[in-house]
Amino acid sequence: MGSLNQAARIQLLTELSARLASAVGATELVAATRMQQGPGIVSKFSSGQLRVGERLLPSAIPRAIIGLDPPIDARSLCAAWGIDCPVAVSGDVHQRSWCIRIAGDALSDPHNRRIAVAPLLVGRWEVDLRLAGRPAGELPGVVAGASPAYNLLEREAGIIRMEVTAAATRAATMTGAHADARALLASMAALYPAWRTGWEASSDSEFVAVYPGTQPVAGAAIKHDGLGCSTASRFCVIPDPQIGYAGSSLLDVLEAAALDRGSKRLILDGSVFLHTATIPCLRHGYVVAPPYNGDADVAVWAERELVLDPA
Repeated sequence: MGSLNQAARIQLLTELSARLASAVGATELVAATRMQQGPGIVSKFSSGQLRVGERLLPSAIPRAIIGLDPPIDARSLCAAWGIDCPVAVSGDVHQRSWCIRIAGDALSDPHNRRIAVAPLLVGRWEVDLRLAGRPAGELPGVVAGASPAYNLLEREAGIIRMEVTAAATRAATMTGAHADARALLASMAALYPAWRTGWEASSDSEFVAVYPGTQPVAGAAIKHDGLGCSTASRFCVIPDPQIGYAGSSLLDVLEAAALDRGSKRLILDGSVFLHTATIPCLRHGYVVAPPYNGDADVAVWAERELVLDPA
């Protein structure tokens, strides 16, 4: 059987972009990237990692890898995805490995050869498009950071692999006594004074927080029983329509912290009004259990097995 023709494969990958844009949790990522298997396009999954502070923790979100053989024409796919300024960048001193980045403004330098680039983001996912190799001929003396680069629209190139991972989020662990934890808890208590249990965390408890800038916008305390189960409570998510996926990023970090302590299950203890778009537990694969009973002011228990088998 021959390979799917290029137009058919580009159409499949264009549909992938739309699916990724609406995917939130690990289960939805797997469903979105499990491509229609056929000659010339195959998807697989590997374990992911999440940086929390200075540490790399195991992540419940896998890395999705889509192999393309034969390669897809890079310019055609960029056009289909609406990427207007694609740049090929190599971080490899031998220039054997190239990936696609999005061009930003030119950086100031005497020869106007430095450009700023950013990763390709689709929804809350970073998509790394890998090229078959260095194009033929002499390349212009352009660099992105310290890496050689060129305008992808000016050269032929083929994409041989796509890697999809959760977009980088700055996160940190601390104790409940940390100033950032105390400030976040105080903000939530001020926003929701009527909630019957309030927001608190003991001074020695483990607290995780998510930062889009210098101040955290989401956090929660987490404890581990040493028997394979972790429990997170007192979700703090500051409502801000400009900050997307803060609740999803918080779940990512809580799951990574639980996996790092050897837990295979995470229980979430909170109020039902945070188990909606703010903390989209159901879309992350959690099962909500009693004692909810439809009352928005009672505790909600949601849990999820953290060992994801994408097979």
